[in-house]
Amino acid sequence: MYLERSPRVAACFLALSMAGCSSVKEQFRQAFVEMKADLAILDSGDDGLDAFGSADAKDLRAARAEMER
Repeated sequence: MYLERSPRVAACFLALSMAGCSSVKEQFRQAFVEMKADLAILDSGDDGLDAFGSADAKDLRAARAEMER
């Protein structure tokens, strides 16, 4: 009885693990897309730092440029 069910159990386990891998791949893909969008915003002129005031925005942009080196 056990040997008769083991291929079905193995097939179910394989299907579940493949579904999990697909989900993880999708999560990594989504995270990559979001990080790419965040970088595009930072590279644009509208990075949101002007909300801190012009002097602070200038300092923050200089710090960011320094970190990128």
